[in-house]
Amino acid sequence: MGTPVVQKDELPGVVRATSSLLMIAGSVGMAAMMLHICIDVFSRFLFGAHIVGTLEYVTYFYMVVVVFLPLGRVQEERGHVFVEVISQLFTQRANVWIDRFAQCFTFVYTAFIGYWGWQETMRSFTRNEVVTILQSDLPLWPTRLLVPVGLAAMCVVILAQLAQSFRSGRLPPRETVTH
Repeated sequence: MGTPVVQKDELPGVVRATSSLLMIAGSVGMAAMMLHICIDVFSRFLFGAHIVGTLEYVTYFYMVVVVFLPLGRVQEERGHVFVEVISQLFTQRANVWIDRFAQCFTFVYTAFIGYWGWQETMRSFTRNEVVTILQSDLPLWPTRLLVPVGLAAMCVVILAQLAQSFRSGRLPPRETVTH
């Protein structure tokens, strides 16, 4: 396509480091979830008993970690879905402005969901919302906090990419899939 792109290493180091750290946390969460589920399956198969709370831990903890914490890194690598039906017909300059508009829209939408997630975290904390597993309670506010954290990381990356785009006048980087 011949489109000049900005290298992702041109983003500020603190932005890259934060998104990488959250990606690592998401990866550790994925590995822990897989291990937990595998042990539960083997326990059912070998001993006829499951690990109590597996469904709750997967639902309320692991999945939140896996889905929301890596969002900043995914945005940094431009790994979200792009639909380029007619953009190939536009000039480079038009595509830059379309991309900037899309990033601004994504920022506003993501910030709104993050703000809503923060409000839900505060409600969960003040209500002492828990899930009961046997005779113990698992508080839900810490995992609810991961939603606005992951979305805030994505917003910071979008702002850094927009700033870089305006400084350079070029499109931000994105992974291209060739078939």
